[in-house]
Amino acid sequence: MSHICADCHKQGKGCCLINEHNNQGYIGISINDINRIKEYSQINQKEFIIEEYKTDQEINLLVKHYHPIFEKIYTNNRCFRLKTIDNHCIFLKKTGKNKFGPCILPDEVRPLYCKIYPFWMTTDNKYITILPSNECLAQRESSISWTMVNKYFNYTEEHIKNLFSQILSEYNNHAKIVKDMPVIDLKDNYSLCNFRKLQISDLPRIKEICIDIWDGDDYMPYIAEKWVNDSNGEFIGLEINKTVYGLCKLSINVPDIVWIEGLRADPHCNIKGIANAFYQYILKHVKDNYPQIEQIELSSYFDNIASNKIALRNGFELINKASFKLIELNNYKHIRNNQKPDINVITNTEIILQFLFNSDFNLSNRLFLGWKGIPIENRYIKYLKTLASKKIVHYNFKEQDFDLNIGVNYNNDKNETNLIYISYNQPLNKDLLILFNNAINFIIKKSIEQEMLIVQMIIPIQHPLLSVINETAFISYDQEEDFYLYRKFITNS
Repeated sequence: MSHICADCHKQGKGCCLINEHNNQGYIGISINDINRIKEYSQINQKEFIIEEYKTDQEINLLVKHYHPIFEKIYTNNRCFRLKTIDNHCIFLKKTGKNKFGPCILPDEVRPLYCKIYPFWMTTDNKYITILPSNECLAQRESSISWTMVNKYFNYTEEHIKNLFSQILSEYNNHAKIVKDMPVIDLKDNYSLCNFRKLQISDLPRIKEICIDIWDGDDYMPYIAEKWVNDSNGEFIGLEINKTVYGLCKLSINVPDIVWIEGLRADPHCNIKGIANAFYQYILKHVKDNYPQIEQIELSSYFDNIASNKIALRNGFELINKASFKLIELNNYKHIRNNQKPDINVITNTEIILQFLFNSDFNLSNRLFLGWKGIPIENRYIKYLKTLASKKIVHYNFKEQDFDLNIGVNYNNDKNETNLIYISYNQPLNKDLLILFNNAINFIIKKSIEQEMLIVQMIIPIQHPLLSVINETAFISYDQEEDFYLYRKFITNS
């Protein structure tokens, strides 16, 4: 250790001090470094290595401003760095309370980055530069140039270039090894997870996570700010090393039910088990902090095999199945100019409540705003009255002896139109189907005027309308039973 490094350690600063205020946490060590330390110290890797994850944005900045080798250092976004004690590297000799001496590793065992710091090479590998740091005493006492800083180290130019050549070689090998390593599974590493309420400052990261989900058509970026500010629940992030990798919304619209929605995992991170980690956290969090909650509910798509397995594994019961139907409104050009039926908009809350309670779209005492369940029970009448008066538009369509009623929710936050219930006074026949098509065309036009992206509904499998729905503007996905409803009862024992 040079005298300047010894002086730096005496001041309790320097490159071996790793905290949120300096940049040393950005530097990962290689698999070869780890193996040298293991062979010398005869201790398990878990005793001295922390595995972290870096975002694409962090890596791209380092590649752009420092060197392309950072892409290899953080292969698959993984970073292996030395553990710390009191924010100091684990291999610094402790000499007293908050006092640390020199590194206990011999020079030939130390990580290559430690040997070369604070020097580095330019992106073209031609010239020596330095990695700027306010913690480096040599930099604080000299001009920021490698020749001036080097007066404290007295390294030859050849020595620095040889070290960097070794770094390039070892990190290329490191990248090949890490690329084939299994992804980290959070079920064995829950200590890595930090769950917290998301804030306005998290909105850019939320957008980054969702940008490639469903080809960029995810509603999450549109509703995220409202969810952050929603007092009826919590919008939670799963954070690892101060970076958010997962999202989940708990909605509490009635006193004793939590609805889980908006579960997302960063599709570009090499972390397995984010959804399961959320389930484990939510079950404990709800039990510890919401003693009034009696049940947790959620819905899932049939083909989301991982989500369905995780729900069942965590004690949720599959209580019903239904069919999801939708109309995609982007560039919609198929509205027929059929005769417009007589249309009445009913605003009477009591009438809307009657349709809610008597609807044959009811699924285990739930109707649906998109994929979110509304509990249709008398004990929730206050909530349902508010919903009926503020969020449901009831259309009554008449044509000769036919009477068709449709409850519609225009969700401007998610840019979706939800059909909550459909009721008609005659058995299904050709004339009623024509009226239904005309009614749907009317709703499509209204939806386009309000800049909605889809019209959708959840319809019970046994509903007679399901047999003729494919003759309308609605489309289906892969199978009829594609909507799954789950529930778990919470016990306080």
